[in-house]
Amino acid sequence: MLEKTTAKSGATRPEGDKAKASKATRTSAPMTSRTTARRAAAARPPQESVQERIQQRAYELWETEGRPEGRQHAHWHQAELEITRAHSQRVGASR
Repeated sequence: MLEKTTAKSGATRPEGDKAKASKATRTSAPMTSRTTARRAAAARPPQESVQERIQQRAYELWETEGRPEGRQHAHWHQAELEITRAHSQRVGASR
């Protein structure tokens, strides 16, 4: 059995059957399904950007109504509906 020494800790870890098994597992999936999954993940907007768009729209709604106090939940909900509806339409149109 081979051992590999790490530079930082000086610890050793065995390489051999487990390393071979993990490599075999990684390469056993068909390339097309991996590529398709990566493309689908790349096409999705990151969650932060969706949240940022909702936040921006909620702020716009708040300003449009004259900056009332105590309506932040209503503005956020309305913005969420608008953004998710627009996102659903884009996804539906791309299919």
